[in-house]
Amino acid sequence: MLLWSLLVIFAPVSEQSDWVTLLAPSSVLEGDSVVLKCQAKWTGGIKTMSYHKDGRQLLSSNKVSTFSIQSAAFNDSGQYHCAISGKLLWNRETTSKAVKLKVQELFPPPVLTASSSQPTEGTPVTLTCETWLPPEKSGTELQFCFFREGQGLGPGWSKSPELHIPTIWSQDSGSYWCEAQTVTPRVKKQSLKSQIHVQRVPVANVSLETQPPGGQVIEGEKLVLLCSVSEGTGNITFSWHRETTETSLGNKTQRSLSAELEILAVKDSDAVPVSRPALTIRVSGAPAMVGDVVELHCEVQRGTHPILYQFYQKDVILGNSSASFGGGASFNLSLTSEHSENYSCEADNGLRAQRSEVVTLNVTGPEGYRKDLVIAGTLGGLFGVLGFVAVALPFYYWYQETSVPVSRPALTIRVSGAQAMVGDMVELHCEVQRGTHPILYQFYQKDVILGNSSASFGGGASFNLSLTSEHSENYSCEADNGLRAQRSQVVTLNVTGPEGYRKDLVIAGTLGGLFGVLGFVAVALPFYYWYHKTSVPVSRPALTIRVSGAPAMVGDVVELHCEVQRGTHPILYQFYQKDVILGNSSASFGGGASFNLSLTSEHSENYSCEADNGLRAQRSEVVTLNVTGPEGYRKDLVIAGTLGGLFGVLGFVAVALPFYYWYQETSGGSSASNVPRGPSSSGSQESTHSSPLPAVGELQPLYANCETIYSNTLTVTEKGQPDYANDGAADKDVVYSQVWSIQQTEGAANTRGTFPETKDSSVTYANVRKT
Repeated sequence: MLLWSLLVIFAPVSEQSDWVTLLAPSSVLEGDSVVLKCQAKWTGGIKTMSYHKDGRQLLSSNKVSTFSIQSAAFNDSGQYHCAISGKLLWNRETTSKAVKLKVQELFPPPVLTASSSQPTEGTPVTLTCETWLPPEKSGTELQFCFFREGQGLGPGWSKSPELHIPTIWSQDSGSYWCEAQTVTPRVKKQSLKSQIHVQRVPVANVSLETQPPGGQVIEGEKLVLLCSVSEGTGNITFSWHRETTETSLGNKTQRSLSAELEILAVKDSDAVPVSRPALTIRVSGAPAMVGDVVELHCEVQRGTHPILYQFYQKDVILGNSSASFGGGASFNLSLTSEHSENYSCEADNGLRAQRSEVVTLNVTGPEGYRKDLVIAGTLGGLFGVLGFVAVALPFYYWYQETSVPVSRPALTIRVSGAQAMVGDMVELHCEVQRGTHPILYQFYQKDVILGNSSASFGGGASFNLSLTSEHSENYSCEADNGLRAQRSQVVTLNVTGPEGYRKDLVIAGTLGGLFGVLGFVAVALPFYYWYHKTSVPVSRPALTIRVSGAPAMVGDVVELHCEVQRGTHPILYQFYQKDVILGNSSASFGGGASFNLSLTSEHSENYSCEADNGLRAQRSEVVTLNVTGPEGYRKDLVIAGTLGGLFGVLGFVAVALPFYYWYQETSGGSSASNVPRGPSSSGSQESTHSSPLPAVGELQPLYANCETIYSNTLTVTEKGQPDYANDGAADKDVVYSQVWSIQQTEGAANTRGTFPETKDSSVTYANVRKT
């Protein structure tokens, strides 16, 4: 028994024990650094310490150690444990419990999208590489790179997830993909490949132009042939040919919609004589009738332009037309019976004249054919009206004789249940036993018309009612077919149901809506709190001022761009000039927001922005913008404009004053003075002069529109006494201007009248100055 005990003690044994524990995280992200530590409750006499994964030894050491994974990958996931063996009596290996380590994805493989999978040549295409980071790693920086058939595109690795291709061509078709990676630690992932097929547009509408226009050029001069197409993509090959020889004059291949060929010295042999023209007679109908308009069209297949076309009726020239380009020429004829003849045309471009074959035109119908058609149509319409009247009148009298007046109608109220209840739908049905149709039925509630309906056949007519308590009333109906109107007997409708039925419906609907709102709140509040628990507040935003040139000048447009590194979207960005809000913008995705400014000298200020996602608002650092240009640029413009206007007024006065004095000298008359004055309209003292004032000079009447107008200047001293001739009046005088307007009587145009009574005259005083 003792021997057995010693064998048990000294025999090497491996077992799991709580004395040894492996410390390791249960879940890590790709690229994270992981440290596994084996911990024992008693560390004395440790002989070996080893780490294992899925039963395979990773590390063995004769001292206390740790096991590190520098950058975790998916293949590092598994079951880990550690083991410790001791010296002397500690002669057995003790193993920790297994710990499961799971490496989770830092970000999913990116997805490549293109603005168009089948773009047209010459159009822009934008490639987007999309992926996302978990909230706890939202600050991790990602870089993107785009590839086509193994070749890198654009600038290489970039922070932007987009690549803009300004113009794509057919040779750019192929397989595209993108890669995304973190900077530190480096975790790289590749998207699936996407095929982009670039579509070519075939050429269409080829046209040829010449310079000089019309192709008229003197022998030895330069001729430019411009060949163009309305559409087409990629490399287009243009070739030029001479029609007579069918030989090529040259060709060009280039990526454009037009090309030029220069013939430096034109020879006479380069011109092409006209081919035999073809004459076509185009008639609107068949056959050609007197009064029709026909088109004679003449065209050649080849020949150097311009070409003169002449049109013949037998051998008589009808007219001519010149064509500078292809398409031939036309001549119109309004046909008479004399136009039944043979026609031909001739084409001449100065090198050769060619006559077409003869075409015969046959015109049918007498000279007055069209006029006869109009008369025949008018007579036919007239006889048609007379025939209709001849048929309709007997029918009308027969209808009146055979029509039957309506009998007394019967009103029936049809209810879906045994009793009419509030909310039920009832049908009022009105019908007569006899009477000629159509019949108009009208429905009444007491003597109020509810509605009407017309019946073209038997069966009567109906009207539907949705019942309320107010519909408990007497009802009747009326039938009328134009011969007689008949009213039905009165039928009483009793509507049962509580008086407040409708009120109960309203209350029930209100309560239902209230409980609906409460239910919505009960669902929304937990979601709101969950959202706030899982959302990430915004980091401090960075404000960038983007200027097209350096330095910023008055008149430039600058972009204020605000962006955060992390934070749950949507985010509201606000832009400030000092503490004044310039504007705001909301961003639902990454990339920040921008605000544009058209600069003036007042925009030299400090700027900042604020980001707020409802969890926290953060303000950026202040960025100073210096706008160069004269400080008072706007002020100088205002001053310059003001001075310009002032000098303009002064210039006008300088010209107008001499003209005014010249006009006074040459007008041939002077204003009268010392004329009578009416009573003063205001003042503490009254004038003692009620009679006309003594005249110092003769009053000069002014005649205009049969009115005589006298004017005089009256000077009144401070005491209110008039002074007519004293030029040395007191210093503080008031000058008044008095005007009489006298209506002339007939025959008094050339006589100078006496002054009217003060009460009959219109007297106007104007206070000119007070000195």
